[in-house]
Amino acid sequence: MRLIVIACDKPVAVADGSGAWTVRLAGAALSDDRQPPNLSLLADEAAREVRETFPAWLWQWCRTHSALDVQVWPGPKDTGPVSWWWYTPISEKSPLRSAFIRELYWLALLKKLIRQLHVETLEWHGDDPLLAAAVRQVADQQRLPILVHLSGFPWRRRISARWVRRILYSLGHGLRWALIKWLGYGKTLKDSRHDTAFFTLYPSLWEFKEHNGTARMYGSLPQFLTKQGHSAFYPVAYQGTARALLFQRRLLLQRCRDNRILFLESQLSLADWLRAHIMPGFMFRYLPWRRAHRKHTIFYGEIDVARLWWRELDANALSPEIPFDVALSNAFTHLLSQRPGVKTLFHHFEYQPMERALINGARQAGPIRIVGLQAGMFTSNQMGFIFPAEEAQITDGNGYRAPVPDYLAAYGELPYRAFTERLTDRRVCWSGPIRYPAFSSQPEFDRDAFIQAHRLPQDARFITVTTSIVREESLALLQAAFQILAWDSTVYLLIKFHYHTPLFKEATQLARRSRMDRYRIFDTDLVSLLQTAPLMLCAGSSTAMEAIGVGCMPLVYRPIGEMPCNPMLDIPESVFFWNTPGELQQAINSCLEKDRAYTQRRERWPQAITAQMSPSDGSANARLYEFLHVRSAL
Repeated sequence: MRLIVIACDKPVAVADGSGAWTVRLAGAALSDDRQPPNLSLLADEAAREVRETFPAWLWQWCRTHSALDVQVWPGPKDTGPVSWWWYTPISEKSPLRSAFIRELYWLALLKKLIRQLHVETLEWHGDDPLLAAAVRQVADQQRLPILVHLSGFPWRRRISARWVRRILYSLGHGLRWALIKWLGYGKTLKDSRHDTAFFTLYPSLWEFKEHNGTARMYGSLPQFLTKQGHSAFYPVAYQGTARALLFQRRLLLQRCRDNRILFLESQLSLADWLRAHIMPGFMFRYLPWRRAHRKHTIFYGEIDVARLWWRELDANALSPEIPFDVALSNAFTHLLSQRPGVKTLFHHFEYQPMERALINGARQAGPIRIVGLQAGMFTSNQMGFIFPAEEAQITDGNGYRAPVPDYLAAYGELPYRAFTERLTDRRVCWSGPIRYPAFSSQPEFDRDAFIQAHRLPQDARFITVTTSIVREESLALLQAAFQILAWDSTVYLLIKFHYHTPLFKEATQLARRSRMDRYRIFDTDLVSLLQTAPLMLCAGSSTAMEAIGVGCMPLVYRPIGEMPCNPMLDIPESVFFWNTPGELQQAINSCLEKDRAYTQRRERWPQAITAQMSPSDGSANARLYEFLHVRSAL
């Protein structure tokens, strides 16, 4: 049997594909694709193989090749040098941040497909010659004939594109920095008596009603601490546009004053900004190190991945993440040096580079307790959650290890167990879902009133659709959602975009192309949509657990070509997964009929809540406060 693998976004015409298995690693599966049996199972096994081997492989490679010795800058004498490694996207070990991790996953899946299907010929359609060379190694090891079809390599992945992106980022950041300095955004917080700080991003991680704002990641914890006598403020990294700074100045300044928000960019001098974005010393250290180690072969398992790996490292060295993190670290050092009364700094924890930057900057300013709050729902494919214990910086002053917070707050059995294995239970609090304070007690909801208020059709069969942070995944999801409208004229879609990836234009184009208008895009709270519709179409995100919390069945899109950071893959018996249009239609029918497959999944919801959201008794804030109070961290 012939195996056809499509690994590029461009349309591929497969000749005589009826007598072959077809696997699409890029783009959505088509209804006439003949997918191999047990494809989702093989994909899960390939992802498991990568996450069980990659973190240890990466740490070992860094240590044996002196990658940690390359400094961003020498650093103060009391805190030591800062390694560039902890400011790179690859150090997060997330498939969302690394093309190399996805390539390892593709190679692992390909090996399993060849062995499972007894493939006679492999046909590879791609646009990446380096990846195609690695695929040839897999085929040669299996003594399998291979035919490779290559289209043009995408410019966005070329080294020239990396340089352009880095330069454009620095120009944009410089413009925003100048506007923040010149237009008075650094004068919004005159009170210096605060004892607690909550770091977050603005405006993407904030919700506003008029001028009153709420930081999404912290739930009601800031208000709880205020009642306990603490005084909190919000140092934020600005992620909005220069246009908003200029033309919405009055609104932004008012919101900053009313909500005790301070833009961290206002703490940077011109010298700080230049040091963060030019960094000639870093390149003078990186390039000789690269030249000395590039000649070595690099094996991942039985495959030589040296060329793929160095492409990834070069992309990381040019990543805008590094200047952003250096600037963030400098800003925190200046800010906390001017506010010695701040004793505790909270940040949302996902093992990201910017978290390490703020920890470095805060500790350079003086003694402070740093508390990380689990933000995203636990997913083992986000391998930052399962980092090797030996790579963590347990004590201060070791810039060659990963800075981690003094204490972590977790929700759910899965993350608590993973975090305590690495940091011990003395440093990890099983607090419960601080980000979701209302998960255990949803307010009363008048469904009919909501339908009337939004002028929705009374007799429609509603399905909520939520997208993810990944654009390609979200587009495939929306395309499938509009296909449902063609199947069933009674269905009406309630669409809510991920706050980082709005897709208004794309949704309008899909609706026009399919000639369907039975949908509405909402900016309201998600819970109201979930209580209106009995089903939810979603990607791999925390919204599936939010749906379970209100009794709405999630139908979770599972793209075979991605190693998704999908929390539901860790509790798979509680939801429906789908990849093809046929699987989606079958899942919808099962839910509408409430058959055995549907009831079995509902019966697993209590175990899913325990694994991902427990304890969900509404006392998460009090539990964390007691944990920190006993340890004198507040």
